[in-house]
Amino acid sequence: MRKRNIIRLAADNVMSHVLQLGGNIVLAMVLLLLIAVLISVYSMSTNIRRSLQESGIRNIDTLCEIRFLDELDSELQSDPAMDIIKSVDGVEAVTCAWQTGYINTDPALEKLKNIQIGHSFQAIDDEDGKDGLYYIEIDATIQNIWKMKLDEGILIEELKPMEDGMYLYLGSAYKDKIEVGTKYIGEVGDQSYTYVVAGILEKGQSFPVSQMEMLDFSDVTGTIPLDYEVLACPGEIFCNHSDFYFSIKQGHSYVKIKRSLMQKLAKAGYKDIKVIDIGKAIENGEEMSRKINYNIIQMLILVGLTFCIVLLCIQILDFLRRRREYGIMLTAGFSMKNITWMILWENILKFLLAYGCSLFLVWWLFIHIIEPDQLMVFSYRSIYWKRVVPILGEISILFVALSTICPVFMIYKCSPIDLLGKEGE
Repeated sequence: MRKRNIIRLAADNVMSHVLQLGGNIVLAMVLLLLIAVLISVYSMSTNIRRSLQESGIRNIDTLCEIRFLDELDSELQSDPAMDIIKSVDGVEAVTCAWQTGYINTDPALEKLKNIQIGHSFQAIDDEDGKDGLYYIEIDATIQNIWKMKLDEGILIEELKPMEDGMYLYLGSAYKDKIEVGTKYIGEVGDQSYTYVVAGILEKGQSFPVSQMEMLDFSDVTGTIPLDYEVLACPGEIFCNHSDFYFSIKQGHSYVKIKRSLMQKLAKAGYKDIKVIDIGKAIENGEEMSRKINYNIIQMLILVGLTFCIVLLCIQILDFLRRRREYGIMLTAGFSMKNITWMILWENILKFLLAYGCSLFLVWWLFIHIIEPDQLMVFSYRSIYWKRVVPILGEISILFVALSTICPVFMIYKCSPIDLLGKEGE
C-alpha cells in the first residue's frame, strides 16, 4: 500500500474521532505547556553567567565595582581615583563604569537616529527614540575588562585623543549604511562638536547592563544586544564618572584588597565608598538558581513519568477499542507494516497539532501574562528558539514513538482471530 494512501487513511481515522482527538491534544498540550514553563524558568535562571561571558566580559569571577555614594568634588573624580585603584596590589584591571540610557538630541545625528528608531533595547517602548539617539557611554579603559569585536574600524585602545568630540561604535545594523570614518559636526551648547564613526561592531555583539550587582537568578539576561545600539567614547578618552569596575588577580584576597582600597581612597579625600564583589553576587545568584533548578528537574522527571504511564494506559484502552478494526484490516490483506505506518502517522498528526498549539500558547502567555519589555522579549526569544522549541520537539517525538510501539506490540502478539474476538465482545 502506498505511503500516501496510508497517510490519508491515518488522517481520516484521526478526524473521524473528533472527541478523542480533542482529548488527546488537550492532554498533550497540558504536558508540553508545563514542560515549556519549567524549561523557561530553568533557562532564565541559568542565563546570567552565560550571557555575560558571551558578551566578552573578562574575569567575571573576580570582577568588582567601587561606588562613591556621595557627590564628589570635581578635583577628586575620574583619573586620580583610577590611579589609586590601579596602585593597589592585586588589582588586575580597572575601567570607568559605563552608563546606559543616554539620549542625544543633536540634529547632526539624525541619520543614525532614523536607523535606530524602534529597535533600541534601551527604549521603554517603540515610540521612544524619535527625539534622539540612544547610546551607551564608555571610555577607552573598557578594553581592560571587555573584549570589543569589530567587523571593521579601529579598536578603542588605538583611538587618539580628540578635543570637543566623541567617537562612535555602531551596531551591525548600521553596516553598509554608515561608513567607518564618517564625521558629523554638531553642537553642544554654543560650541561645535564632532562625532566620528570609529567602527562597526560584529553582528551579535552584546554589552553588559550598567548595574551588574543588581543581577540575580530571576533576571533573563545581564546584557544588551548591540545590533542597533551605539557605543559612545568621549574624545578626551578618560574616565568621566565616579564609579569603577576592577578585576582581581588570581590568588589575591578580595577582603585585603577592599581594605587597602578603602584606606587609600579615604586618605586621598574620598568618602562614603562602597565596594561590591560582583563575582560573588553572581555566584550567590547561581547557587539560588541551582536550588530552584534541582526542584525543576525533579518536577520534569515526575511529570514525564506520570505522562508516560497515562499515555500507556490511553494506548491500551485505544487498542482494546480498535482491536476488531485491526483484525479486520489484517484479514482484508493489510500487512503488519501497513498498520504500523498507519498508527505512526495517526500519532504524528496528533502530536504535531499538540506541539504547534503548545508553542503558540507558550509565546502568547509570555507576551500577555508577563508583559515583558523589549530586552526581555529579545532574551526570551533566544531561549524560546534554542531550548523550548527543540526540547518540546524531542519530547513530542519520544511520545510519538511510545504511542506507536504500545499498540503495534500488542497487535504483533495477537493473531487476527484474537483481535476479532467473539461476536459481542
